[in-house]
Amino acid sequence: MPAEIHVRNYTLTNVEDNKIGAGSETDHANATPELTLYLHDFFGPNRDAKVIPANQTRNDGLNYQIMTPVFEEYVKVAEVNVPFPDNPIKPIDKMGPATVITYPPADQSISTKANGDLIVYGTCIDANRITQVTVNGIKARPLADNYSQWQVRLNNLAGEISLKAEAVDEFGNRELHPHIIKITVNGATAVNDRDDKNAPARNYSLAQNHPNPFNPATRIVFEVPADNLGSREVRLVIFDILGRKVKTLVQSKLVPGKYIQTWDGRNDLGAAVSSGIYFYELIAEGSAGQLFRQTRKMVLSR
Repeated sequence: MPAEIHVRNYTLTNVEDNKIGAGSETDHANATPELTLYLHDFFGPNRDAKVIPANQTRNDGLNYQIMTPVFEEYVKVAEVNVPFPDNPIKPIDKMGPATVITYPPADQSISTKANGDLIVYGTCIDANRITQVTVNGIKARPLADNYSQWQVRLNNLAGEISLKAEAVDEFGNRELHPHIIKITVNGATAVNDRDDKNAPARNYSLAQNHPNPFNPATRIVFEVPADNLGSREVRLVIFDILGRKVKTLVQSKLVPGKYIQTWDGRNDLGAAVSSGIYFYELIAEGSAGQLFRQTRKMVLSR
């Protein structure tokens, strides 16, 4: 495969024997692959030097010459005018987008029209161009540039359902952790195991943070159930998208009840963290001796 190197705006130091061009230490270059060096503006503005090994040939109609002592004898040179490549090195972001459903709120009962239609709203961020956002497989419509705001209409919803939002970018990178929330539509088939909302919870619960996305702070609500354990060790920890711990919000023995914690977007050292996706995880001992874990996703947008 041919190889081309383009050089411009360079400075020469420690020049020996007036060799200000280019060269090769030996004449052992193979016939293939074709090796080409372009020294842009070497002979003047828009007058470039095309340099190839002396023992290679090109069917390009150019008049190559040995130009010692400026160039080594093992290369030959022709004058050309070629454009400098546009961004020859283009970084590619291999990380997938991050999507968050902003409406409806998680773990809530939602009233819809008689036909069960629901409009879902959300946001999405990525370094590349986002090509598609879907909720439960239905394509969303962008409301702002690059799907930073979007909406989608879902039909014939009833009972307890899950909403799954995910995105893909122009390089085919898919979201690693789609945003999934549960809601109850119309309450038609939902079963409420807590007749008294003021009664102690029977199970652990970790609500979706609010607001989300947020800046500079957000609230996280969780519940510790009334069971035979009484007080127990509970941890509420925030991680970044790479799984690194950012902040421990709670690490103590808690009695059954409802708790509200605020995160101000700072790490354990008190430094403000950057915009991006974060996860918060509730970890506690269950009544059956098993460890309870639940994780949710949130977006900090400074």
